[in-house]
Amino acid sequence: MKKLFLLIVCNLISVSLFAQAQYTVKFIKVDTKYSEKPEPSAGFWKDVTPIKINLSAQQMTQPTLKESTVANLTFRSVHNNDTIFVLLEWGDSTRDSSLETEKMTDACAIQFPIKEMTKTSPFMGSKNSPVAIGQWKAVWQTDVEKGFQRIKDIYPNTWVENTDKFGQNTALLSKNQASRDDRTTPSQLAIAEGFGSLALQPTTDLKSWGVWEKNTWKVGFAMKMKSEKLKLESGKVTGISFAIWEGGKGNVGSRKNILMSWQPILIEAGK
Repeated sequence: MKKLFLLIVCNLISVSLFAQAQYTVKFIKVDTKYSEKPEPSAGFWKDVTPIKINLSAQQMTQPTLKESTVANLTFRSVHNNDTIFVLLEWGDSTRDSSLETEKMTDACAIQFPIKEMTKTSPFMGSKNSPVAIGQWKAVWQTDVEKGFQRIKDIYPNTWVENTDKFGQNTALLSKNQASRDDRTTPSQLAIAEGFGSLALQPTTDLKSWGVWEKNTWKVGFAMKMKSEKLKLESGKVTGISFAIWEGGKGNVGSRKNILMSWQPILIEAGK
């Protein structure tokens, strides 16, 4: 218990000492069609200033990641007064986009404080200080591009004896958002108030699109700036944080690479 307490204290100290320099999210005019499918290849990204974000192994809660598997990522962001667009890039030598018994999927997430940044923990928020998390997964990308991957697509010789209503597709029939087979975008919005409190949201306020090429993942996000849960205002400073999962190295759940602080962002006033 003492070791865990000291680890938490050290991590909190590191957050206050090594906060990132403020990044300005520029206002630009973005075609509305990009809000539905935020492809990383969109031409405007080449004119957007990138910054490097250093990541650390998540060691705040169990199960932990022993050591970081993704050292850093590149972050860019712009907005058009209606939607904030985020582009993440990171190196990954393998495209892990299916879920099998011993295989995990590549994934990434962006996180915003719903209330004041300085009073919200970057570690998935806390009670009464929630965060909004947008997560993209490579397995969902495959589902959207090629069709939902069913068990028999991965294991052709699978045989299920029980065929009653709740025998094969319990999660689907219970409308579990994580088990959807009709995705139109490879991402999911969730709200959290601390570790273990993730609540998936049935919303269309978040879109994403990912591309893997030349041993690099590029993932674009488009999130509504004002929704039922999140209010991002032009001309104001807030924060963003990140997480990366490298499926080929067993990253899953809380075994992830994270930014150990908020990255302050100034959302430039619209024109």
